[in-house]
Amino acid sequence: MNYTIADLLKTLLALVLFVPFALSPGYTVGWLSNALEFRERKFREKLLIAIPLSTAIVPEFIYLCGRFVSLAAVWAGLGIAFATCVVLIIGDVHRETRPFAGMRPALLVAAAWAALGLISTVDFQWGDRLYVAASSYDYATRGPIVASIARTGVQPANPFYFPEHAVTLRYHYFWLLPCGLVTALTHARISPLHAIMASALWTGFALMALIVAFVRYFRNTAGPPSRSRTWTALGLMWVIGFDIIPWLIVRSFGVWLFAIGKWNEEIDGWFVSLVWVPHDVAAVVTCLIGFLVLWRATARERPFGLGGTLLAGFAFAGSVGTAIYVALVFAAALALLSLIALGKKWWKDLTGLAISGFLATLLATPYLLSLSASGGASTGPGKALLVPAVRKFLLLDPIVYTVAPRFPLPLFDLAALPLNYFLELGFLFIVGVIQLRRYLHRKAPLGRKEWAEISLLAVPVLICSFIRSSAVENNDLGWRGFLIPQFFLLLWSVDYVRAALRLIRHKKAAGKPLLRMRNRVLATLSIGLAGTVMAVFIHRAFAPSFDLGWNHDKSWSYRYQVSGKRVFALRRAYEWLDRNLPPGSIVLHGPDPPDFNFGLYSIQPTALADLNCTMFGGPADQCAATVAAIQPVFKTQNAAPPPDLQSVCSAYSAKAIAVKDLDPVWADRESWVWKTQPVFTNAFARIFACPAPH
Repeated sequence: MNYTIADLLKTLLALVLFVPFALSPGYTVGWLSNALEFRERKFREKLLIAIPLSTAIVPEFIYLCGRFVSLAAVWAGLGIAFATCVVLIIGDVHRETRPFAGMRPALLVAAAWAALGLISTVDFQWGDRLYVAASSYDYATRGPIVASIARTGVQPANPFYFPEHAVTLRYHYFWLLPCGLVTALTHARISPLHAIMASALWTGFALMALIVAFVRYFRNTAGPPSRSRTWTALGLMWVIGFDIIPWLIVRSFGVWLFAIGKWNEEIDGWFVSLVWVPHDVAAVVTCLIGFLVLWRATARERPFGLGGTLLAGFAFAGSVGTAIYVALVFAAALALLSLIALGKKWWKDLTGLAISGFLATLLATPYLLSLSASGGASTGPGKALLVPAVRKFLLLDPIVYTVAPRFPLPLFDLAALPLNYFLELGFLFIVGVIQLRRYLHRKAPLGRKEWAEISLLAVPVLICSFIRSSAVENNDLGWRGFLIPQFFLLLWSVDYVRAALRLIRHKKAAGKPLLRMRNRVLATLSIGLAGTVMAVFIHRAFAPSFDLGWNHDKSWSYRYQVSGKRVFALRRAYEWLDRNLPPGSIVLHGPDPPDFNFGLYSIQPTALADLNCTMFGGPADQCAATVAAIQPVFKTQNAAPPPDLQSVCSAYSAKAIAVKDLDPVWADRESWVWKTQPVFTNAFARIFACPAPH
């Protein structure tokens, strides 16, 4: 079968199989806890609340229940939630006269997102060429983790490093737990890649539902909900900053960036975040639906809601394992909000924040302890998880360094922060400045809602501006911690956009200042929408651009890895490997250069994925020995004796050796690769069975 058709069908099947993880638990828990007045709401509103609630509670439930009880108990709990949900839905539909009224537009929007998400992520096959999406580079890391969860459970083994024994994974992998269970349920017929793509689609549904929930229950709490505000907010999901302008500037110098935000320290739009890092968006949903539940439960005019407070604490705990940097900036914002509540004597708010924070800390502790126990590069001597640093301005920093090499770049970056954020956020930046000025000049005191917005926006911005993560080269804290401020800037933007749209309809009654404001709003919105369209194009066009001759040698370190014929051949090879080896068989493959195709298309672990052994946990002191033992297998022999394949395979319990055309040993026609009979071969890969012990 054509790979594109197969990917579409399997991802759609995975989308259906996610229902017990992504819908029914939230519906059941919402009804039992009556969070957000769940029982009093209409059926369509219950579905709206159930999706983000499921996103918030299911990963933490799977982890805690699977770790301290059993996976059988996890399946039992999910089964009970699903059965209860079915009964509740039947009862709710029966009680309402028109339970499905008004749902058609929402279903059409969901279908449109599903279609866009599928087109943006599946492999495109053209004859004997296969073209991956740009986000596949990240999926190649998460796919092996999903496969490891399917094999080894909620405390998965590190699939990238096997120093002669299994080591525990060190990563924030909670959103991948449902993916692993879907893969395990189907005995890997739904591959990790398809499960991750389905999870990205469900994360999009959850984000849209969260936006609607905040518009209705947070920003618009008085009177009936406004449908126009809801649709405006959903439309603003697709507005990004002015990334298209710097991307085109960089492209004019011959560099094709494989994501529209790669010209700078990223502040990605929602489309890019959903297809690249759905777990980070899931963490935003987890934090903010928990906050919304808590905010409503502790409203001063209502009795204190203990059920909602406990549910919020459970959600906050799950966010730590879903995306730890998002959880970190969110926790800091809640800490400031707690101080404000203390100063304002908002005792219910303070009590709710204290109880939910204590419960979150208690429930997150087992996972946090497992991180420290698993070791890893970021825990080595003198290595800090976070370091103080001014956010870089990568577009202009090289120019400043060239013109004035002695000028301190951090001082320039500090002075350029407004311009930096203006380019990154575009319309949202302008709205943020205007709204904050309105709050500063407001005569009436700010209320609970305003202080909550300021805390959840200002604290993450400050952290992401002056602190960076250092566990890996990427500044994940600065990139992903900004998602929460982006969410609130989107909410603030709704009324400004609606005002501009009203001016379009009544432009004859508007004066010149208002018309100028309208034109600026429309111009910035248009650039932001064009940026999203460009982001979709870049996401799909990056891989084919090499074969079509559009790209440039400076565009990517591993540009040959995305060649269409090569990806097609390697997918064939690694799928053959999975069909002919038992799950969990160690496969040796060349660590330099790393092969992201192995992570995409094989469910097997490897002893050494790349030369950075301990990025995902494991003993650092054994890294050098592991590299020294495995790397010679894939290096050019020259005059050296051939490697002892039997000894290497035996030491690492390997069942097969996969050699690709980019491994140095491939080019040496006198090497063992060309003197040993493979069990599978094509133009880009040769697979060998490990020699049996004598």
